[in-house]
Amino acid sequence: MLYLVYIIILLIFALIYGRNISFSMKKIIKIIIISLFTIFSFYYTDKVIEFSKRQDPIMEKIKSFDEDISPVNAILSEKTMLVGQSGTKVDVNNSYEQMKKINDYNENLLEFTSIKPSITMKDNLNKLIIGTNTKDKKISIVFNLETLNNLKEIVDIIKSQNVEVTLFLDGELIEGNNLRSIISDNIRLGLYGYNNKYNEMSIRYMQNIIKTNYSYSNYCLYKNESFLRSCINQKINTVKPIEINNNLFTNLTKNKENGLIYMIKPTDNNIKELNSTLIYLKQKGYDILFLDDLLSE
Repeated sequence: MLYLVYIIILLIFALIYGRNISFSMKKIIKIIIISLFTIFSFYYTDKVIEFSKRQDPIMEKIKSFDEDISPVNAILSEKTMLVGQSGTKVDVNNSYEQMKKINDYNENLLEFTSIKPSITMKDNLNKLIIGTNTKDKKISIVFNLETLNNLKEIVDIIKSQNVEVTLFLDGELIEGNNLRSIISDNIRLGLYGYNNKYNEMSIRYMQNIIKTNYSYSNYCLYKNESFLRSCINQKINTVKPIEINNNLFTNLTKNKENGLIYMIKPTDNNIKELNSTLIYLKQKGYDILFLDDLLSE
């Protein structure tokens, strides 16, 4: 800004002492000087406002608020990933603007900005996601249904327990059946190819079908390396849950870990134990979330 002052001074000298300067040139210099003074006044005004804000007791209290949450980084292995979690910090300026409206400090008016972890899912599409790195009691449950025989029973249990579950269905099942009368708000559908094909074309096609008609979960379910490559090419992350093939109640309640994803095989016995398993998990304080919510960075 000091350079701007020097320029103004030089132009003033040129205007006063420049006798050989033409009238039109002097007029141009006047316009430039006025413009520069205007810019300088805006700059000076901003500096005064900033200084006043720094001295304001409201601003001092906002800056003294010390409950920022640091982001939690992901945990990577050779093939898998536990997703990290965003942190938060106080948005000082927006918080100040809100509180100046009432001219008083009010902690309820604090606004926050999100701080992303340094290791993110979008930069690790080749990793199989097994859950999130958290100490909180939250997990995800998914199903991979090859037929629709048990769909209504599963949905009814999920709805009655008010938990959130992601279903992976082959696109041919989704397209060939009207599931909108069965699928509730507690269910989201994920990508599992079309007619046992899991390539870029089938993924794009099924994305459009699901997004148009149902709540959509933007994750692939791992089947093999070919499936994984197709999802990487479409810039979609792939999940690889812990599979529970039998003895659902015992295997899930005794081996549960915070932040992990579990896939329940839809056998008759597992479905019989589904309701009691969900009741137990909720009593123990576990939140059962959609994949998108559990893996939110």
